[in-house]
Amino acid sequence: MEETHVLTLPRDDFLELLDAYPHLTKGIIPTLTARVRYTTQYAENLIFLDVEGRVAHRLLELADQYGVQTPDGIELALQLTQSDLASLVGATRERVNKVLGAFRDQELIELDAERIIVRDRRGLKKHILY
Repeated sequence: MEETHVLTLPRDDFLELLDAYPHLTKGIIPTLTARVRYTTQYAENLIFLDVEGRVAHRLLELADQYGVQTPDGIELALQLTQSDLASLVGATRERVNKVLGAFRDQELIELDAERIIVRDRRGLKKHILY
């Protein structure tokens, strides 16, 4: 979704760094904990939610993280293709397209080529059944 630069640090070098600068753990531990929580939630969603539930869940997360309140609802302020969304929820683009169409027909979202607007958060939450 955006350009990313990735660096790697071998395990031994990482442990040596923590030994040399123990105060770094105050920043690293919360970050690692958040990543473990995210990964666990993602795995749970793949296992326990159907595609509709996963799409609804991800749309709500994106609305919370990147949403901009408009008169029509919460507009996702990011460029997101159906293929991108499919990758985020572990489904095919075709299946995500059908789910988005169904959500649009139920007036849960507003959808066009440029944007997604979440119109009914409560309605989307009803599709998230564990």
